Amino acid sequence: MRAIEVRGARTRPLSLRLTSGSVALSAADVNLLLAGIDGLIDGPHVSHVVELETLRQELLTSSGSLLGPPLRIGDDEARLLRNVFVDLTGYQRVELTPGLSELRQLLVPV
Repeated sequence: MRAIEVRGARTRPLSLRLTSGSVALSAADVNLLLAGIDGLIDGPHVSHVVELETLRQELLTSSGSLLGPPLRIGDDEARLLRNVFVDLTGYQRVELTPGLSELRQLLVPV
């Protein structure tokens, strides 16, 4: 497994709400997503840098409590996260945790 550097880290879990369901991610899971976003941003053929940076900030700074309102993931954010998962599991060769695997399943377009 490849080591990934994260710019800024989340210390609390995060609840996400998608049209297809909800998932609670540990801080480590969110940090893996942040690292995946960083990898895409730093890549040679990156597009949608501003959107990726915005998603990164939302994941990093959204409610620090599972009792707070979940971060809503719309269609645009879902598309970006699908790209992050492709990069994480392909180029970066990261093994997904159960929480991230559940999120990836919820991101599958219907």
